[in-house]
Amino acid sequence: MTTNRAVVCVRDPDLLDTVLRVAAAASCTVDRAPDAVAARRDAHGARLVVLDPSAAAEWHAARLPAHHGVVLVCPQDHPGTVYKSAVDLGAARVIRLPVGEGDLVEEFADAAEGRSRSPGVVIAVVGGRGGAGASVFAAALGLAALHRGHNVFLVDCDPHGSGVDLVLGADSLDGARWSDLRIEAGRVSAAALRRALPTMGRGKAELTVLACRSHERGPTTAAAVTAVVEAGLRAGYTVVCDLPRTIGERESAVLARSAMAVLVVPVDVRSCSAARGLAAKLRDRTDNVQLVARGLSPTGLTGGDLAKVLEVPLLTEMRDQPALARSLDIGEFDLPPRSPLALATAVVLDAVAAATTSVKTAA
Repeated sequence: MTTNRAVVCVRDPDLLDTVLRVAAAASCTVDRAPDAVAARRDAHGARLVVLDPSAAAEWHAARLPAHHGVVLVCPQDHPGTVYKSAVDLGAARVIRLPVGEGDLVEEFADAAEGRSRSPGVVIAVVGGRGGAGASVFAAALGLAALHRGHNVFLVDCDPHGSGVDLVLGADSLDGARWSDLRIEAGRVSAAALRRALPTMGRGKAELTVLACRSHERGPTTAAAVTAVVEAGLRAGYTVVCDLPRTIGERESAVLARSAMAVLVVPVDVRSCSAARGLAAKLRDRTDNVQLVARGLSPTGLTGGDLAKVLEVPLLTEMRDQPALARSLDIGEFDLPPRSPLALATAVVLDAVAAATTSVKTAA
């Protein structure tokens, strides 16, 4: 069984001090091995093995079996022959210290956190105008993913909206909101976020909500949003982000990492007009923008008409959901099977799965 730890066999005392300090900063458990043979034995089940050139040469000379998680560390001025040693060993990478400390932090943090073998996905949801229903659709999308057994981060990036936690009836749950967090840059783990934030479960899957308190600030920087989104990606989560209609650096950071941006637009002339500029901005920032056309037009306008004007592919048309307003008011929002929201969110999740599968196949 793979465990969230690292094995270290580094004989150079200066290198060892650096490696152990970085491991401690990343909160990674370290098993020190006295020699390469012991390192290979202890490496069974470890996510990461850190060797210096001396240990690497010993490993190769003893013809020890390769390990997928070997990282070779060396001083910054070490000769280029270290790369041949890395190839001989089948090492994942070479990190020169101290210049590469940031890369080593990432390696230890991945080992401590346990990077998922299944990559996560980010889905951005934006309303074409105020009141388009984007927050409700984002919350429904998070629930739909949860019902499929996915772990979900539902991230509210719109401080001027009603709040995705309020939509889910989770506003009374204990846990932090954006204004409680101090994430300015760097890396945060999915496990730490899950412990700190309101979380609801279904079977073995969990939905974790990062929302804005009413009249309080949302995410302060693009780096803060990026840290949260990338934590979900590393952990293999479905990350659903409810974005405001003003597209700045924070929103662009989400869109750059999104497998899909979903534009929710009511089927009427005023909504179509309001969404034209936003649609253009979304197209500039991500390759996969899809339209969800909501409701019926009293004048015969269709979702296909909206798609042509907005120059965004129509993913699905969604009828208004009966009794939705009442369920939101009493805090009993759910996703009944065959309901308009359930059907539309299923189309989105299927399309995202197809898109990410095609990318893997092409790669």
